[in-house]
Amino acid sequence: LWALDRPSSRWGSLWIAATCSIFATFSFANGFLVWFCLAPVCWMLGYRRRRHLIFWLVAATAGLSLFFTGYSFHAPGGGQLPGPFTAGKFALAYIGNALFGHNGPATPERFALIASVGVAGVALAIVNLIFVRRQQGTCSRSAVWIGMAIFVLASAATAALGRSMTEGLESALANRYVTLSLVFWIALLGLGVDAVREGIGSFASSRSARVLVAANLSIGVLLVFTLLASNIRSLSVPPRVTPAHRACLAAAPETRNVECLFGLHPVFDPTKPSYEFRSLALDKIDRLAELRLGVFADMPQQDRGRPTD
Repeated sequence: LWALDRPSSRWGSLWIAATCSIFATFSFANGFLVWFCLAPVCWMLGYRRRRHLIFWLVAATAGLSLFFTGYSFHAPGGGQLPGPFTAGKFALAYIGNALFGHNGPATPERFALIASVGVAGVALAIVNLIFVRRQQGTCSRSAVWIGMAIFVLASAATAALGRSMTEGLESALANRYVTLSLVFWIALLGLGVDAVREGIGSFASSRSARVLVAANLSIGVLLVFTLLASNIRSLSVPPRVTPAHRACLAAAPETRNVECLFGLHPVFDPTKPSYEFRSLALDKIDRLAELRLGVFADMPQQDRGRPTD
């Protein structure tokens, strides 16, 4: 996003963005979405020549081909995809969870509250976007914030397709999603600043501008204090991965026992549908041991699980 938003070399910016997108593709599960999410950003920022579009299409095709060659696909939920309502609830709770205590109970009431906050955030982002577009006639000045928001929303939708049927809706409240969902609220703050900047210009003559400015200022202040309080509160939360968990993981290639990892992930919970995939988790643990990654990095060769064939 930084590269694309530079006012200087167009081709240099595209090359930097494409290189970073390759890194993103191979860095995290949802990284391949970058190629799709940056396409509208490129358009908004003026990369509209045919050669620019062809370059991005070729780079995306190459990056995605490299990533998905030999990829092992596993259909979630026994091959059944969630309905739009189920996927939507998951995605909105995924978005809203960044502003809540992440170790609270996954009750239906709490889930509904978190999803409602996600709805409010997405709605305000859309209103801000429409207002900025109407005032400026373009979204180019807000393209970076739009790109960040699109990426998080696409990631939430992808997680909903892969997790809502196997791990349940409550898995949208997992701690591991918080880092990414925070990016959406940062993007909302950025869009809010752009909307306030535009609204102040027509503050005296437009009632809608006054309402939008007031809403963004109040919600922005609330967001900042909420995020600060959440980070301060997290300092007192004990780590979920204990020395006993580490010892259990280190011994798993030998003992084939993962029940002692219960509570860290739904794949180790007999009450969750994903428990049937625990053998795949053991395969990944064996791979970690073979490659000397994570807890196996500093272990002597003879202590790292089963000998390989």
